[in-house]
Order: sequence, then C-alpha cells, then structure tokens
Amino acid sequence: MQKKAVSLALLAGVIAGCGGGGGGSTTGTAYYVDSPVEGITYTCGSQAGITDAKGAFIFEKGKDCTFFLGDIPLKSISKERLSDGATIKETNVDIARLLQSLDWDGNPLNGISIKSEIISGLKTNGFTTFPTKESDFEKLDTMLQQLQREKSGFRGTVVSEEEAQKHLEGNHLPVISATANPAIIYEGESVHFDASGSSDPDRGDQLSFLWKIGNTTLSQESTFTHTFSTPGTYTVTLTIADTQGGSVSKSFTIRVDEGQRDHTPPTITLNGDNPLEVIQNESVA
Repeated sequence: MQKKAVSLALLAGVIAGCGGGGGGSTTGTAYYVDSPVEGITYTCGSQAGITDAKGAFIFEKGKDCTFFLGDIPLKSISKERLSDGATIKETNVDIARLLQSLDWDGNPLNGISIKSEIISGLKTNGFTTFPTKESDFEKLDTMLQQLQREKSGFRGTVVSEEEAQKHLEGNHLPVISATANPAIIYEGESVHFDASGSSDPDRGDQLSFLWKIGNTTLSQESTFTHTFSTPGTYTVTLTIADTQGGSVSKSFTIRVDEGQRDHTPPTITLNGDNPLEVIQNESVA
C-alpha cells in the first residue's frame, strides 16, 4: 500500500509539471500603426524587442508597454488597451510627424521603417528628448539631409504638422477626369489630351500628371496636344499622383490610320433649268 501511494504521488507531480492545470499563455501580440511602424524599441513587462515590418510587438498580459525611439521615450500603452491581435493606432500628430519624417523611403503610405542608421543619427546629433519646437525639427532636417547624402536609398524628410495630420486621417486618391479627342485619326494628325478636370478630395493637395506611351513620356502637363506620324494603335497611359504618394491611372487607345484625310469638298451638279424654280415644300428629283 505504501508503494502504491508513493507511485500515485509521483504521477500527480508529473501531470502537474506538464501543465495539467491549463494556465494558458501569458503573452500576446499587438500591432503599432500610423502606417505599420517598424524599428520601434518596446518594453512590455517581461517582453522586450523591436517592432517588425507589420508593427508587431509582443507584450506580457496584464503589463503596460513603453515605446522608445532609440533612447527617446515615445509613448506608453496601458495594459487595458492591450489584447492579442489588437491594433494600437497612433493619434498624436507630434509623434506621427516625427515617425513620418524618419521613414526610410519617405513614403509612409507603404509603411514606416525606422532603420538603425536613423537611430544612430539621432544619438550622434544629440536627440535625447522628443523634439517639440520648430528649431528641433530644423536640426532634424539638417540630420536627414546628411543621411540622404551618406545612405543610398534614404528619402526621409521633415513633414509638416498638416501633412502628418492628413496622413493620420488617411489619404484620398486623386479622381481622374480626362479625355482624348479624336481617338481615330490619320497619320500626321493630332490628338488633344485633357485632364484638367481631375481633382483631389484632400484640400490643398497638389497633383502631378504623367502621360506615357510605354516608357516614352509624352507630357507632364494636365493638357497637351500630340501629333502621331506613324500608323498603328497606341495606348496612352495617364498617371495622376498626389503629394502623399497616392496615384491613379487611366489608359486611352488611339488608332492612327494610314494615308491622309480627304478634305476635298463635295461637288453638287443640278440638271435642268438654271435658275431652277421650285415650289415651297415640294421635292426636287
């Protein structure tokens, strides 16, 4: 009986050691976005690391999180906001302005990437606290220009508060209103292209225009006329882009026929008396 009691006690210990109590996971994964923000250092209870390209970070459940940009404290996230799969959206325009300015390719629409070279640059240039004054951003602009000269592919530039806010609210794509007339011509004739009616829903956003046939640029104006000298069928593609990186395209098919348009006026021949007398509302054969 004593041996059986000992064996049962050992078995119970093994079951307990294998997790038979069903305690569950103590960590979760959440996502930090303005666009997804990569390269932010975080500490979340017992978990610490750097956000990945999706803005993902691992947190200890029941603990707050603190984000850092190198040595610069960026923000704190309370434990109440953290749950597995949660999206932590940046709403502070000052933080958004800094993150967007430091984005490696200068296009936050495709995600924000803060690389180690940027973190090193902040340290080297004495940024230990969050920049709040315009003089801070002027200093930051000087640093970013230097990085552009030294690091191939870096396109970061200081964005304005208005630009940062617009990105937080979400960029709206341009609306194309464009025509190509006429669409069927003879060789040596011209087609008038007009996209002047296009617009952008974001007030104050400037539009750029690019008209191309294949890799050949025809114009960068909203309106222009092009002469086609060779017969064939051409696809003219218009791309309109805004200053936030949004773009839309539309294509036009132009058919150029061989030969020349006949501009000879018709000849009318009347048989009979000249002048010819007719009665109103009667027909002439």
